[in-house]
Amino acid sequence: MALSIKPELSKNIRFAKIFQRGFNYLQIFTFRLKFSLEDYKNKNIPWTLETFRWTFIFTPMTLAAIFCSGLLALKPKTHPFMKYHHIETILETNRMDLFVLDLFILSIILEAMFIQLSSEVLNYRSSFVKFIINNQNFNEARLPYQSLQFLRKFYCILYSIGTIGYGLYIINAIGTLGFGYYWAFIFLERNLTTIDEMILSVPAFAVMCTDLSYLVGQLFTTVLFFIVFVIELFQVKLKWLYKLSHKNFNNQCKKNRSKTIFWKNFQDKYVKLYAETADFNISFGKMLLYIEMVSKSSIIVSCMFYSNQKKISQYTITAILSLMSTFVCITSLYSRVARLPSYNGRCCKNIIKWLARTQWSPSKAKVNHPINERRIRNINRTTIKSNLFVQVMSQNQLGFTCGHLFFITKFKYNELVLMNIPLILMLILMLLSPYFSHLFNTSLIYWSLKCNKK
Repeated sequence: MALSIKPELSKNIRFAKIFQRGFNYLQIFTFRLKFSLEDYKNKNIPWTLETFRWTFIFTPMTLAAIFCSGLLALKPKTHPFMKYHHIETILETNRMDLFVLDLFILSIILEAMFIQLSSEVLNYRSSFVKFIINNQNFNEARLPYQSLQFLRKFYCILYSIGTIGYGLYIINAIGTLGFGYYWAFIFLERNLTTIDEMILSVPAFAVMCTDLSYLVGQLFTTVLFFIVFVIELFQVKLKWLYKLSHKNFNNQCKKNRSKTIFWKNFQDKYVKLYAETADFNISFGKMLLYIEMVSKSSIIVSCMFYSNQKKISQYTITAILSLMSTFVCITSLYSRVARLPSYNGRCCKNIIKWLARTQWSPSKAKVNHPINERRIRNINRTTIKSNLFVQVMSQNQLGFTCGHLFFITKFKYNELVLMNIPLILMLILMLLSPYFSHLFNTSLIYWSLKCNKK
């Protein structure tokens, strides 16, 4: 299975290729399993060494990184590796163990996510794989030409940003390894560390950097290349339905019969889109829950790390930005997810207005012109079905959830952003005066109790 890291800039890229590439990335970075779509459809994934090849390669590396980062973070003074003191002096920073703590938490959470999502595949309950199977022969004629071109350009931009960003991160990781090994030999030469500590630290540092590169690769490939594109595809489909409903239902020149035919067609397409979204949310909602935990841990650790700095050095700023980048990326993902319920609500308003007009017209016609009993019965039946459909449509929560915690809307997205801003502001104020330290502790306790009550 060959994966290209060269940006695909073709504006005529086929959707089947996009989904196949997403499936390849999911196998390596999310499931760590190698299998074919045919094996999954037939529920016949072989339990062989070839199937679990990625599991045997990446899982021991991740477990070793968790073990090493756990020792460094939880036992900062008694761990068997090189001590932080001299490195902190060189980098003009404090409490590097907090930075390692975030890596430790990140690795544990994403490893738990891997176990759950891979178990779904082995039990043939993965909505990610099911979506790819249903769309491996995607009929591009079902979407307007402008929407197709927009999605292709959108994917090309995502792919370019992702490959360039991941490539730069790999270069940075290699530079970090070189920097660490350079100072390790200097410390050994100046008797600032022992040979035993260096022998243990060199492979541990390499494992942690490699594992972090693998986890960042999961963010760039699985989330950015596949998940964000699928969210945008759902959004384009719903936006297209909204535009059609707005055009047809607000057109006074169109006959009621043609609007009724369109209404039935709209119902079929909407139900299919809702089924696709709800099915995709089974696995995606669990993934959102795990990355929300990663986001919360990263912002808390970054605030703790920042509050322990006596001097703001270049490394300190880099470390804080890298910790905060997780929160920024996940918040950006929420901003895309939150658009689906918004378009769903706008669709509802258009349809409710149309139904109000059409249901008022027959009642006036009954007064002016006699209508036979059979036609009245048909009109009443259609009215009840339409009203029930719109009522369900307004309450069905078309979109995605963060596990079983909450449904993601624009209101919830704004609430999550605003809940994290006070933490950062209070920590900045805490550095300005000792008085704010007590105020911060009191406010943090109050905020935690309030969140627990919710």
